[in-house]
Amino acid sequence: DSLIEHLEIWSGCRCIGIRILDEEGRIPYESYIGFSHEFWESENWLSVKEDQCACIRVIKGKPEREDLPVMTEAGSFYSNNMAKFIAGLTGKEKAKFRGYCAKSGFNSMAVIPISYKEKIIGAIHFADEKEGAVQLNIIELIEFAAPLIGEGIHKFNLEDKIKQGHAILDAFFKHTVTPFVFFDRELNFIRVNEAYAKVCQRDASEFIGKNHFKSYHDPENERIFR
Repeated sequence: DSLIEHLEIWSGCRCIGIRILDEEGRIPYESYIGFSHEFWESENWLSVKEDQCACIRVIKGKPEREDLPVMTEAGSFYSNNMAKFIAGLTGKEKAKFRGYCAKSGFNSMAVIPISYKEKIIGAIHFADEKEGAVQLNIIELIEFAAPLIGEGIHKFNLEDKIKQGHAILDAFFKHTVTPFVFFDRELNFIRVNEAYAKVCQRDASEFIGKNHFKSYHDPENERIFR
């Protein structure tokens, strides 16, 4: 959301969205501004496996021949007169574009790939009704920053997965009736669940940081554990 706000100020473009490629091959808008809800409903769940449009080809890194006149060297799709561009296509070429941007009245459009470690993970979509609303120098600036943007997005995605993992683990620890314990490599308690503490007739908080085999001395069991 913060990035969208900066992009709006830099570009002066009315509509901006950030698409992120998910594990199922969909490219939803993770954040956007300006687009109507009707446009969002139509375009949010495009799939790189099933659909054809400029956004998808940019994210796949596989432009078609008819895309090339409006492609930058860095792989962005860029046109300040979409009506003229679409009008110049043959019927067969038009079939490779969903055309919803043009139907929605957008004359200026750009789709800039976002990469992480040389892999395209999404795209930034600019659109405006005015002709000439997307400046090439702004596109080149964002293309230069795209790897840094991709690194930031990867970090946020990783943090989300860690949070989800913690939530699942918390639920498991709270509700399982099986005694369960985590040790570090030195067999110190990291965490025990209530079922484990109940068997030991102690409070769960009493275990943390203590060594298992100093509390329960058993050389043979310690050897097996190690």
